[in-house]
Amino acid sequence: MVPLSTLTVREKAIIRGKPIDLELDPRRKDFEDSIIPPNTPASYTLFMDIINSAPRDEAVQEFIENILCGLASLPASRALPSRNTPSLNLRSAIMDLEDTFKNTKRLNTQATAKLLKILVDRGDDELIWSAVYDLVSYSKAEKRSLSAASDPIRRDLHQDWHRTYLRDSLDAL
Repeated sequence: MVPLSTLTVREKAIIRGKPIDLELDPRRKDFEDSIIPPNTPASYTLFMDIINSAPRDEAVQEFIENILCGLASLPASRALPSRNTPSLNLRSAIMDLEDTFKNTKRLNTQATAKLLKILVDRGDDELIWSAVYDLVSYSKAEKRSLSAASDPIRRDLHQDWHRTYLRDSLDAL
């Protein structure tokens, strides 16, 4: 499992000042009752399998949308800064991720599985928000690389720029 991102002192202070408390418990219970098979230990591998089934399983899709919506509604998400766009808050990044998921039915599998495992294990707030930051960051990076790779014009321009200008730019430095 990928290690969690490190929170800054400021982020930790915000998280302590705006605890999650029991806000996510109904969503956790719903997940445990409807998605995790009975008598199955909640393992990271299980969550990877669940996330991979999301494109074809409406219950999993609905749960992921529900948990993202729940995280975006928490007071801490409005107070925590976005690492992707410093002028925005984490809530904006979560909502962008939720929109992306609604359209593509895909998220970073490892980061999503890590977040779900922490939620089901009732991890502390710092672990949850670290996992949220990871999910938002990894998904943003994947989105950028996919859009560049899937758009032939952009890809060609990117490759052409690197071939033509990058080497000369570096030499000038």
